[in-house]
This record gives sequence, structure tokens and C-alpha cells, in this order.
Amino acid sequence: MFARFFRLTKEKDFDKIFNEGKKKYTKTIGILYLPNNLKNNRYGIIVSKKIAKKATTRNKIKRIIRSSLKKQEIFLKNGNDIIILAKPQSIDAKNDEIEENIDFCIKNIGLLK
Repeated sequence: MFARFFRLTKEKDFDKIFNEGKKKYTKTIGILYLPNNLKNNRYGIIVSKKIAKKATTRNKIKRIIRSSLKKQEIFLKNGNDIIILAKPQSIDAKNDEIEENIDFCIKNIGLLK
């Protein structure tokens, strides 16, 4: 789990990123990001009930995404709000496939240092 100052918590922050942010989608996930005026990145992970009815499944996907973000965190540029959206294909995807898709999106949208 990320510390509180590394998390997006307010609905207005999520709405701003959805409306103004840049987006990149793959088969299993989508990444939206928007620069902020902070020295650190803030993250939000969304796994909808439409994707998985069971909370255990949704939490498993969130854990996979969180672990992938922690591996990538030292390579990311600071000062961005980042939202990761899980897509329905992420249920059947293996851990490595989700991590590869996150890495691919991060490289393509230019969030690496």
C-alpha cells in the first residue's frame, strides 16, 4: 500500500485527470496521467465491479498493479498524478502480462526519467 501522500483520494482529482489528462490503453490496462505541482507522484488504481464481481479478484488485480508500480517508481519522473484502470481482460491475464502492459504504457507516454 502506498502512503497517503502518494495516493489520489479526492473525487475532484480523479475527475480532473479524466477530463484533462493524457491517456494510453493496452489490452489489460489503461493509464491516465496529468502533471501536478508536487514533488512526488500520486497514484490511483481503479478496478470496477463491472470487471470483477468478487472483491478478492478486484483486490488481487490491485495488488499486481501496486507491485508493478513499486518496481517502476524509481524510474518515473516526479510530479504527476497517475491513474491505472483495469480492463476486463486483466482478470484472465497473468501477473507478468499485466506488468508488461504497465511498463509498455509508462514507456510510451514518456513518464520515464
